[in-house]
Amino acid sequence: MLVLVDTKANSNKFYSLELDQTGRVSKTYGRVGADGVTNYEHTGDSGFQKILDAKKRKGCKEVDVADASSQPTRPRLDKSRLASVARAGLVSEDAVNDTLVADLIERIIKVNAHDILESSGGLMKVDLNGRIQTPVGLVTLRSITEATRILDQLEHAAGAAHDTLLEQYLTFVPQKVGRTRGWQDDFFGTHNTVQHQRDFLQQLRDSVTFFDAQAESAARTPADEDIKADSGFKYRLRSVPTDGDLFKSIRRRFEESKNEHHSASRLKLKRVFELVDEPGAEVYAGLAKTLGNEQQLWHGTRAANLLSILRKGLYVPPTSGSSIQIAGRMFGDGVYLSNQSSKSLMYSTGYWTRGGQETNCFMLLNDVAMGHEYRPGHGYDPQAARKARTTKSDDGKAFNSINVRAGRGGVRNHEAIVWNVDQVRVRYLCEFDA
Repeated sequence: MLVLVDTKANSNKFYSLELDQTGRVSKTYGRVGADGVTNYEHTGDSGFQKILDAKKRKGCKEVDVADASSQPTRPRLDKSRLASVARAGLVSEDAVNDTLVADLIERIIKVNAHDILESSGGLMKVDLNGRIQTPVGLVTLRSITEATRILDQLEHAAGAAHDTLLEQYLTFVPQKVGRTRGWQDDFFGTHNTVQHQRDFLQQLRDSVTFFDAQAESAARTPADEDIKADSGFKYRLRSVPTDGDLFKSIRRRFEESKNEHHSASRLKLKRVFELVDEPGAEVYAGLAKTLGNEQQLWHGTRAANLLSILRKGLYVPPTSGSSIQIAGRMFGDGVYLSNQSSKSLMYSTGYWTRGGQETNCFMLLNDVAMGHEYRPGHGYDPQAARKARTTKSDDGKAFNSINVRAGRGGVRNHEAIVWNVDQVRVRYLCEFDA
């Protein structure tokens, strides 16, 4: 498979070339995202190589993506089978018949697939086997790794170097681009930052890894047997009864800690799911005993990130370029939390990063061992992140977190940041009506 992304000629084209055993050469070409036109000629090996060399001279690049038909070792699984395996890995043993958890898992899988389709401008989709299809083939871990390497260079490039790297990047991660000259100048912007692309690549990686693991697990289990898959997930889930004291307590905590000026404050708590992670709980308990200063704080996240969080837990992505302010990461790398429920929920609705586009809204309620806190003063201090991580307090203690009260440190809303994810124990996944 060849792809030509040429910012100067406004090209975003693919060219598929195949040679069968009879010597027939099949040529399919067109704009990425379109069906393309197919022609045939019986020119054998020499004709195939001649066309290939000519296309490469014109700037076409071979793309390292897999063809679906060339994956004989990948078991074919229907959507319900994949969902069954996912449930086996996610559902707590005492909640195997919990229809609310089963429904949640189905919706998370659908949201993840829809987000990939939307983020790529319709050029990527998750098929019924859980594989990510592009107009030029399947997305592989190798292609994602190469795209990540190019994006690292692209972030700091300018001029012709920027355009060349962008062309290379889009051969690995096809996305919808403009049809007029100069589209490359506007590819990155307010709603498509380098960090958004990093998040997208991470989502692709998580999806490929997740579906590969689930497919392999399902393939090991006969279809007519109960699925007891090895859990590829950090967490297991069980729903919290809406008429019980725990649900009412969490709902009260949300209502009492929200800011009426936030648009997300109008949302109502609909369901709560408990996240069970016994090994992680033990690690957290040890840290909490050592650090102390435990608090219960909120963490907002997009619905499309839940699959990744449930599989491997929270992680700290690197800060990147212009997205730092947009993502609200004024205080460096770390897990961002808040005691203001509506503030965290604004991340879930997409208000801070996507203009409030989300229709599936979730938020995490966490136990957090804040330990020794660095507390910024009234005004904005660009060195706050560095000071918190490299300096000590007057009594000689190193800081374990940053705690920024509303109205201080240059922020309007409360922010709490820890850079060690083990200081956070995710307890509850809260779903809100949107």
